[in-house]
Amino acid sequence: TAPLVVDALELKEKIPSGQEKAYFAKQRESIMKQLQDHGAILFRNFDLMKDSEGFREFYESLQLNPCLDPIHTSGLREMVGKKDAVYEAVNKPSLAQHFVGLHNESTFVKTATYGAFVCFKPASEGGGEFLISDGAKIINDM
Repeated sequence: TAPLVVDALELKEKIPSGQEKAYFAKQRESIMKQLQDHGAILFRNFDLMKDSEGFREFYESLQLNPCLDPIHTSGLREMVGKKDAVYEAVNKPSLAQHFVGLHNESTFVKTATYGAFVCFKPASEGGGEFLISDGAKIINDM
């Protein structure tokens, strides 16, 4: 499986200006099926998801619920907007060279079934890459 890429620039004929939330709500069943088929969906260039409030509107339009970060008590990730359930990435100068290796977000264990991630600003000092993979498939292929 590989993430499905959905780019707003390629859908501009199907989504009238200011209607992204309605589009996601209408396409909910199809999007959730695609999520099951691909394991992840990368949404690019959507105006709705440019801030935490819009991101919340996006996942609510898919009937997804916000949840606590499984490691929220570790202090690694600061909660940026409690009502929007948006956490800042591990963003401390002391961890600038820290590599986060293959791990499971545990969204199926302690919290919601699905996890949603958003990037509001690119990494300012290089790096910032985000890899998505099927950990179980990697282990099985070893």
